[in-house]
Amino acid sequence: VIRKKYELEKVEIISAEKEKAEKLIREMEHKCNEKILENKRESERCLMRLKEEHAAVVARIQQDNELKESTLRAYHKEELQRIRSQGESELRERLSSLRQEHEAQIKTVNIRHEEDCQKLQDELELQKSKEEKQRALLQLQWKVMGESQQVDQEVNSKKVYALVKPGNYISLFC
Repeated sequence: VIRKKYELEKVEIISAEKEKAEKLIREMEHKCNEKILENKRESERCLMRLKEEHAAVVARIQQDNELKESTLRAYHKEELQRIRSQGESELRERLSSLRQEHEAQIKTVNIRHEEDCQKLQDELELQKSKEEKQRALLQLQWKVMGESQQVDQEVNSKKVYALVKPGNYISLFC
């Protein structure tokens, strides 16, 4: 009986200890589940924060890239403008140089032309002078030869004059 009682008490104590242990296990499971849930929520918050930070970093990188691209475009535009301006300056200088060369050539040609014109004018004056001398010589011959021969001589002199016209450099009376 004592033994049974002892056994019964032992079973009750074991049952009570078992119940306590199960209650403790349930409480621990409950605390673990709450901790897991809290960790899960914290993980989601961290994930959201990381996503936001990632989006901010991506946005900052895009802004940096856009700024760099804008800066490069501005630099290239300025460089292109500088090159265009330099090319236009070189073209103006070359054009000015060519204009000066052309004006110098025209001046030289004009001087040569004036010299040639003066030579031709001098030759023409000389030719006129020769023709006047020949005419005077012919008139003198007419006076000397007389009236009867003058008619024949006039016909012949017209022929001679035709041969002696300017441009025909034939001298019949030397």
